[in-house]
Amino acid sequence: MASDRLYDGETFEQGGYTFRVTFPQDADHGAPWEDYDGHGIVSEWTRRPKLAGERILVSDGRDYPSRRYYDVAGTLKIARRDSWGAPDGRRPGETRRAELARAVEADYEFLRGWCTDQWTYVGVVVTWIDAEGHDLGLTESLWGVESSEDTYLADVARELAGELLGQIEVDEPDAVRGEQ
Repeated sequence: MASDRLYDGETFEQGGYTFRVTFPQDADHGAPWEDYDGHGIVSEWTRRPKLAGERILVSDGRDYPSRRYYDVAGTLKIARRDSWGAPDGRRPGETRRAELARAVEADYEFLRGWCTDQWTYVGVVVTWIDAEGHDLGLTESLWGVESSEDTYLADVARELAGELLGQIEVDEPDAVRGEQ
């Protein structure tokens, strides 16, 4: 049975073939609030004091720090307008306003995680290898994947291996399974 997780540089078997997966950081990917819709209002780096309705998202830690702020009040308006929902849905007896507050809090924590390097965007790179670990010249990848979900990274790796299996059968019709 396949593991729920795969680690950087780990090998795994699928369809009788061996693959290696790596998770390099996606250096070309921008901040989540810049590259994707559905996030709250985040300030540029600034040294100004926090305004009412804002929370510190990240600080550079200096004596006179630069900070990014998350505009909770403004984001609540967006969440209401765009009908955001909390990640686990509306709880029994919960008001819509309370659910929106939880949705905004979840967004704040998600963005804070990215700002504080708790997660990043990575590529999922899967390479067909032989029994000695040598690259056999077929690779598939997907970039811009959130590193925060180990099981999702493993699922993506297995899907990419599935795509490679199709290529192996087309490009290497005489390959004998397990004897690459």
